[in-house]
Amino acid sequence: MEVVNHYNIRRVVDIYAAVQGRDLGAVGREVTRIVDADRKSLPRGSFVTVRGQLQTMRSSYVGLLGGLVFSVVLVYLLIVVNFQSWLDPFIIITALPGALAGIVGFLFVTHTTLSVPALMGAIMCMGVERRTAFSLCLLRKNGSCTTEIRSRRPSKQASPGFVPYS
Repeated sequence: MEVVNHYNIRRVVDIYAAVQGRDLGAVGREVTRIVDADRKSLPRGSFVTVRGQLQTMRSSYVGLLGGLVFSVVLVYLLIVVNFQSWLDPFIIITALPGALAGIVGFLFVTHTTLSVPALMGAIMCMGVERRTAFSLCLLRKNGSCTTEIRSRRPSKQASPGFVPYS
């Protein structure tokens, strides 16, 4: 259905489309490819702009991926302050690509598309992985090994956040 409308004082022709049975990203790539192919044949002074949910989805992904990168950099700098070293935090951060590969692998195996909930889960997984690597690096730095930790009995004065290995 074509409708002549106004957007930012310009006359526009709105073409509505619904996505059913496919993900928005794949349909958006096809629409962008078609629009780019037909852009050369437009009359002078005319232009085509793709708006709507596709634009919102792309800006959400850019924001989430930017937040993921910013959080990794911020966590690295916080660990540098904590360890007072540049090498130990680098070792912790180098474990992140392995966690990211696991996330991508499970999304592929389960045939799940990349979505906002999947990206939020990826950010949380990065936090859990960082905490695990941080604990292992701290244990190595203190000279403790896992057999010593398993053999220790928790004291009666253990803090509520302490969960002993058993």
